Amino acid sequence: MFEFLSYGAGVHSTAILVMLKPKTVIFADTGGEHPETYRYIREHTMPFCEANGIEFIVAMNPKWTLEEMALHDRIAPARTHRWCSDKFKVRVIRAWLEENGCVPAQEMIGFDANESHRAKASGRDDIVNLFPLLAAGMDRPACAERILAEGLPVPRKSGCWFCPFQSKSNWIELKQDRPHLFDRAATIEKNASGYERGFYLAGDKPLEDWIRSGRIRHDEDQYGLFKCACYEGVSEVTN
Repeated sequence: MFEFLSYGAGVHSTAILVMLKPKTVIFADTGGEHPETYRYIREHTMPFCEANGIEFIVAMNPKWTLEEMALHDRIAPARTHRWCSDKFKVRVIRAWLEENGCVPAQEMIGFDANESHRAKASGRDDIVNLFPLLAAGMDRPACAERILAEGLPVPRKSGCWFCPFQSKSNWIELKQDRPHLFDRAATIEKNASGYERGFYLAGDKPLEDWIRSGRIRHDEDQYGLFKCACYEGVSEVTN
């Protein structure tokens, strides 16, 4: 049976990568991953895979990127409905498996010991979900320690630069360090059909107003890792 790691380039999936060294890694690239994630893959993940004989595969939606689809369909990613993870992570990987004759398959997914509530069956008889971090009882700090022990730096949280699950401090950082990406995120928000009805990308008000209001919450642990509820499943990786 074909076995692979669903790689999101975050702390959890990177911990599985260095711990188990699977034969195959599949990265579902939305086309909108954070630039630091693409850099981490180029500078650390891909060299690690090459050195350990691990096949690194990039799978993408053949029609458009997540940003392009959001603009075309006038919809923004939302906390209440994770359509983006479904269409650009789950379905993209399953399409690759089917197109390459790799089903039945076992898929390793990076939920840690504190996320047992998220560990569910795939919904398909020919795809079995495996949760190595749960089996090992590893939480997020333990994952970071394992990555460091392998000699690799700990990656930032995975996710798109316009992910609605980002903390306010992440949005502020994006506006300060990469204003062109922040402006594109604001464009996605304003273009969405729900904008006039109060459905905003990240908070209870438009993005520009939201990051200027209220207390800034820094959800960091001792490793400087931001927590995020996004699915961890490259054009820019290979460029």
